[in-house]
Parts: sequence; structure tokens; C-alpha cells
Amino acid sequence: MKAAEIKAYLEEKYAFLSGAIDKKGYLIITFPSSAAIERLSAEELKKLIIYLASINSSNGDPRFTFIVDMRQRTWENCKHIFKVLQEQFPYKIEHVYIVKPDGFWDKHKISLGMSKYTFDHSVESVDSLSHAIDRHQLTPDLNGTFQYNHHRWLDFRLKLETFVFNSKETLHTYELLYNELQQIDQVNNVARAQEAIETHMTVFKDQLSRVNIEPLINDGQHLLNMLRGNPDNDNSMMKSQQQRTYPFDYFDEARKISLVRQDILISKRAMFSTMASEKEPIGTKLTTEVI
Repeated sequence: MKAAEIKAYLEEKYAFLSGAIDKKGYLIITFPSSAAIERLSAEELKKLIIYLASINSSNGDPRFTFIVDMRQRTWENCKHIFKVLQEQFPYKIEHVYIVKPDGFWDKHKISLGMSKYTFDHSVESVDSLSHAIDRHQLTPDLNGTFQYNHHRWLDFRLKLETFVFNSKETLHTYELLYNELQQIDQVNNVARAQEAIETHMTVFKDQLSRVNIEPLINDGQHLLNMLRGNPDNDNSMMKSQQQRTYPFDYFDEARKISLVRQDILISKRAMFSTMASEKEPIGTKLTTEVI
């Protein structure tokens, strides 16, 4: 699943994955009180959680800590969150922290309603939540200091997934061209050798020259700069240690982006190297046949 497929849900910030972690190192998925989560059906909520949970971290553990902020909410508005978690994602739950709602009866309903769920959970006030999760790992809406910009996060995800898709397409194109080039050298007569040379030039002029990786390399650099917190500076020659760090890289994305860019550059060099090495055998073959 891609961010573009559920962009409307992500834009509403029904839930978010900030990159913050609990004291055990588990990533936190938060359902903030500011979003009208009751607008989502169980199936839509399932898709949202599937997407957020699919964003890998270097941790490798499939479990997450969930925070459900029920302030200014009722039990009726939020109960389908717990139902979906229980039925669809029990293996992904480390712990569910429920921030107490404001109403007395809703607090009572939580006690009754949560009794049927088997996953670990606890009901907390905003103040007590900071005892379970460090304040610097909580966002400001939960009286924490973890800085999270949802618009920037979504913009990055959309651009990252476009970059990955285009990179795969480019690498696949290089692979097809390479395989086509390998067929050229398999000649057994003068006519076929001449045809091979002509095909060789066609590949070079008409196909390979159309593969422009420069925009893709620049897109990758822009993503790295976004992880640095400086998206407007696309200078790839930045040298200071501070500029090489990625304060907003919570999911090991900088390493992955750098590897993809490297693969593209290597594939291009390998393609042109193969092109050059193929020319001589074909020409030699033709000369030999003529003599």
C-alpha cells in the first residue's frame, strides 16, 4: 500500500507515526484527539494502520506502542479503534495507552468496554503518560517536546514513494537494455554481424540516450535534504559533519535512498561500459567473415 492510495486519511491526521519511541524502543502510533476518527469505517481504519505499520524501522520488531487520546471524545467515537486493533493487529501491539476522556461516564465506559480486549493496555492521564513514555518522545499535544510536522512527514512519504517507484523503473530499463545488448554479439555471418552493429547503434542512440537519471538523482538528494531539515538546499557537495547528519531520519531512510542512488549510477556506468566492450567483438567478427 502506498501513501497516495490513502492520502485523504493521512491528510486528516487520524493517526500518525512520528518516529518517537517508548522506553523499550517500540515505535509509537498515535491517534490524536484533534481528528474525527469516527468518520473512518473499520475497513478504512484498517488500511490506515496497515500503512503506518508497514513503515519499517531499523528495529525490525513488528510491534508498536499505540496512544489513543480520548480527551474531548466519547467511547462511542473511539471503540472501533480497539476492535480493529484486537481483530486485525494483535501481533503488532506492544501496549495501548488510553488518555482519559473528559467525561465521567466515558471513563466508566472505557473500564467496561476494555475488559473484553486481551492486549496490554492502560488508562492514563496526560501527566501519568509521561511516566510511561519519556516526555521528549511525546508530541506537544501530549505535553511533550518531540517536534513533529505532519505536513512535512506526508510530503516526504509521497516524494519518497515516487522516487522508489521511478528508481525501480529506471533500473528495470537498464536491465532490459543490457539483455538486449548481450544478444547482439551472438552472430554467425556477415549479414547478421552488420545487423548487430546497426542494432548496437540504435540501442545507444535511440534507447539508452533516453534514460535520463539526472532528475532522479536530484530527487534523491532533495529527499536527503528533507531528512536534514533543509529541503531547499540541494547542494550535494555539502561537507560539514552537521550537514551529513539526518535529524529527521527515524526509519533508516537516508541509507536506503543513498543505496538506491548508488545503484542507479553504477547501473548507468555498467551499461556504457558494456556498450563500449561490445563494439570491438562485433567489428572483429565482421572483419573476419569478410576476409
